[in-house]
Amino acid sequence: MLRPALLLLVLLYSVLALARFAGLWLDGGAQQTFNLYALLLEVLSAALTWWALRGVSH
Repeated sequence: MLRPALLLLVLLYSVLALARFAGLWLDGGAQQTFNLYALLLEVLSAALTWWALRGVSH
């Protein structure tokens, strides 16, 4: 039962990080709404969740 939850977390954090990059691109690089710390947190969370998911599946 842990695998679907981890997969959902990977998907959620990846989409959030992608949305931040898209917001930066749509903003024209002005960085008015860009938060680097939030982006780093989302990317790190997605990576750690992916690592945990790989550990559960093995």
